[in-house]
Amino acid sequence: MPNRQILKNFLNKYIKFAYNFFLFYHNNMNIYYEITKIFITAVIIALISIISKTSSLVGSILASIPLVSVLGIIWLYRDTKNTQSIIDLSYGVFWLVIPSLSFYLIFPYLLKKEVNFYLSLTLSLTGMIIFYFLTIKTLNYFGISI
Repeated sequence: MPNRQILKNFLNKYIKFAYNFFLFYHNNMNIYYEITKIFITAVIIALISIISKTSSLVGSILASIPLVSVLGIIWLYRDTKNTQSIIDLSYGVFWLVIPSLSFYLIFPYLLKKEVNFYLSLTLSLTGMIIFYFLTIKTLNYFGISI
C-alpha cells in the first residue's frame, strides 16, 4: 500500500509540473516558434550528416560554417532585437573558437592511434573543455571578459 501512495504522489507532482510548464510556455512564449527553431536546427545538422556520407569535402565545408553560431545570432536578434547582445555573443564566439579547434586535432590523432571511437570522443571533448577553461583564464588575465 505505501508504494501505491508514493506512486500516486509522484504522478500528482508530475502532472502538476507538466501543467505549469505548459502554462508558462503558453502564456509567455510562442511554443510553435520554439519548436520551429529546434526543427530547423535539427534538419540542418541531419543534412550535414547525410551529405557527409557521400562527400566528406562538402560535409566538411558545411560543418565548418558556423551554423550554430549564425542560427544562435539570428534567433537571439529575432527574440530580443538587442544588438549589444549580438555583439557580445560574436566576440565570445570569436575567442572560444580557438580552444574548440583542439577537438579537431585530438580526435583524429586518437583515432589514428586506434583508440576506441567513444573513448577518443570523450578524451577529445575533455581536452577541449580544458582548453576552454585555459583560454577563459588567459583572457581574464589580459582583461578580456566574455
